[in-house]
Parts: sequence; structure tokens; C-alpha cells
Amino acid sequence: MAAGLLVRRPPAYRLWMGLTVAWAVAVGVSRVWLGVHWATDVVGGWSLAAVWTSSAALITAGVCRVRADGTG
Repeated sequence: MAAGLLVRRPPAYRLWMGLTVAWAVAVGVSRVWLGVHWATDVVGGWSLAAVWTSSAALITAGVCRVRADGTG
């Protein structure tokens, strides 16, 4: 489903999302490499970020759908 949403986006959007994910991975790996965080800390942070972002996207989609229907 997420891949289908990315395919319909403009190339600049896909590039920006790819760079954002690459940046997050690089920061997480560097934290473990430098020994300032455990790998579980980094994975936990990524998981929390994924849940937070997914929740915000679902809420936003719901609000936009209600407004488009004219019921809200």
C-alpha cells in the first residue's frame, strides 16, 4: 500500500522521502557506531517515529476525507 502511494507522487517527492529515510538510517547507524546509543535504543526510536508518523497520516487522511465529503 505504501509503495503504491509513493509511485503516484512526483519524482521530487520520492527523492525527498528517500533522502529523509537515508538520513534517519545514517544518524541511527552513526549513533551505534560511535557507541553513544545501543542498537535497541535506535530501533526503538525508529519504531516510535513510525507509529507517530502513521498516526498523524491516518488522522490527517480522516480529516481530509470528512471535509471532502462535506460532512465536517
